[in-house]
Amino acid sequence: MAYLVVLHACFLAATAARANVYATNLRVRHSTNNAAITPGNPVEISYILNEPATAGLTLQILSDTNLINSFEITSNAPGAMRGTNSIFWDGTDTNGLAVADGLYSISITARSDGFDDWTQTTDDTNDGNFVFEPRGIAVNQNSNSPFYGRVFVGNAHASGGSTDKPGANVGILKLNADGSPADEGIFSTGGYPWAGDFYSPWKIDVATDDKVYINDWNALTEGIVLAFDEEISNYTTILNDDNWPKGGFADLSGPAITGGGTNTQLWMADVSTNFGGSVGVVGFNVDSNGVVADNDTGFVVVSATNSDLDQAPYDVSLDRNGNIYTIQRITDLDSPEERVFRFPAYDGTNAMTNAIWKVGHNDDSLINAYGVAVDSGGNFVAVAARGYGSEGAFQFGGFSIFNAQNGDLVAQFQDGTNSCADVAWDALGNLYVTDAGESVWRAYSPPGTNQSTTVSVPMIQVYSQIIPPQFTTPTLNDTQDALQFTLLGQSNVTYLVESTTDFQTWTPVATNYDSVLTERPFTVAITNDMECFRASVVP
Repeated sequence: MAYLVVLHACFLAATAARANVYATNLRVRHSTNNAAITPGNPVEISYILNEPATAGLTLQILSDTNLINSFEITSNAPGAMRGTNSIFWDGTDTNGLAVADGLYSISITARSDGFDDWTQTTDDTNDGNFVFEPRGIAVNQNSNSPFYGRVFVGNAHASGGSTDKPGANVGILKLNADGSPADEGIFSTGGYPWAGDFYSPWKIDVATDDKVYINDWNALTEGIVLAFDEEISNYTTILNDDNWPKGGFADLSGPAITGGGTNTQLWMADVSTNFGGSVGVVGFNVDSNGVVADNDTGFVVVSATNSDLDQAPYDVSLDRNGNIYTIQRITDLDSPEERVFRFPAYDGTNAMTNAIWKVGHNDDSLINAYGVAVDSGGNFVAVAARGYGSEGAFQFGGFSIFNAQNGDLVAQFQDGTNSCADVAWDALGNLYVTDAGESVWRAYSPPGTNQSTTVSVPMIQVYSQIIPPQFTTPTLNDTQDALQFTLLGQSNVTYLVESTTDFQTWTPVATNYDSVLTERPFTVAITNDMECFRASVVP
């Protein structure tokens, strides 16, 4: 029977900047595009709750900051349940009157009675939670993104058993906050040849610009970093072996990511103990090309020489103020070395050697520490421990949660079967853990009543009437294999373009959407000498 030990309850009760229930995957007509309607014609607004809104939910329709309409959903009612929920709005205000033409936003506030202790909110039997050898895990914390709340988990070894679950394959799982598959599919390799050798793929982090960074730490690459889009459909190599410090003999685990775009910084842990030992924690700047420049060997921010970090870091995480959290992977139960550290933010000059706090010497629960992550508010730091032993009989494996300000132990989970490889947080203080001992990833909610508000990325355009689309100025391109024309329509309206050769069977060939333009150029391929095209509004 699993058990959770919770300590320092007074500190937990005093920490108010946490919420565990929240709405993600907000869509209008199941799309991330704005949708256009006329009053009286309802439009579906859908969203996913990571757990039930046990204290109810409120959906508001807003014009700028002005409340136009509001829907109150009570506990246990449709709209407040874990998973996918839907509410329909017909373009009217609270008095049932048609609203004026304009663009309207959506706000969803979910509320929960919460739990007394840190509580698991995912289901181990859910197919999406199975990962044969889970290593890295990360969650999109960008509330301005249509992918807000998306969970990424890496499987680093193929299952030897006969399972058809997605997590049996080597690559990356993409999941919604409730553990359901991402819209475009649950699994992808991103076109990258992962080794599947328990270290490839390795750690994962998500930047504020939605890029997903994944470390390939197999014996040949020794820690290159790749950047993917949120669908894990393509990749760019961000950090190469020519970026390794210590004359190329570093061995880099990570990454932790801060910032986004050209303000992105990568933070890596040099785990090497040969050739003079680890250099410590290393930072890299991403250049205007979106990569770390060739032969840029970074800058050491925490030294492993004459330092509180007296062995080698194994993973690294930074809070929003730049404070650095790292761990040492100690496998000797009797070792006096500390296992978890907090260092101050790097000042841009000298590498640090003195930790703000350090904990874990002679602590069996931190044996074989494997992953570290600090929450977005800088309240808690979590550490995953592999422990040691064989499958089903791991000793001391599990995870621990510490007060990020002083290193005091807050909560700890161990049940004798856990072998945790990584930890991550979402934007609201829920903790995510990979457990290689049980081939699963789990989410844990912090204690206490809570609520959170999510504003939808897609909006709703209201028109008094929807104008039928028109094609104008059709011309053939130079090779006469495509037709170019102008589509006259309305902004925020999605149009379906179809073709026919007999005026009886129409085949969809393209969709067209623009959030601004009412007149936009359009091109469709011509596949038949006698081919006609039409456009219609997507309902």
